[in-house]
Amino acid sequence: MGRSSAVDGRRDADGRHPVENMTEYFAVNVFQVRAGPAKSSLSDLQPTPIAPRALESDELTILTGWAQALAEALVYDPDCVEALLADARGNTQWRAKLGIPEPSPQLSQAIHFVSQAVHGASENDNLNLDVLDISLLEDRPAGDALERLARGVLRSTLEQVRTQ
Repeated sequence: MGRSSAVDGRRDADGRHPVENMTEYFAVNVFQVRAGPAKSSLSDLQPTPIAPRALESDELTILTGWAQALAEALVYDPDCVEALLADARGNTQWRAKLGIPEPSPQLSQAIHFVSQAVHGASENDNLNLDVLDISLLEDRPAGDALERLARGVLRSTLEQVRTQ
């Protein structure tokens, strides 16, 4: 017969008597494991080389920041979109004044892809966000990794702003 918790004076942190629900343990499922052959077909596979980065991490951070600002401008103040895109492209006086280097060629190209997507969704100088959403979702098999990355960053930031 098992011991009574009340008799031995034990209590849980909240003052209740503990329940003896782990006095017996049964292992119901038991399977034997055997080592496979010494040579596995998986060992013959060579790891695939990692694709080169489209952007370095600091450049991706900059692109994401510009895309976030652009997404907010597209939703809340479409009149400032062109000025924002011009600032993002580089060759601006404020960069020199603040000692910020111009974008690298890769980052400039990514910003160009973002700009192309925005201009492609404009109809008679009016931006249609629904057209932009659809165009960003389209697969572009001819596009390179940098274009896919830039479009994905813009799509992601635009979705975040529109759901707020």
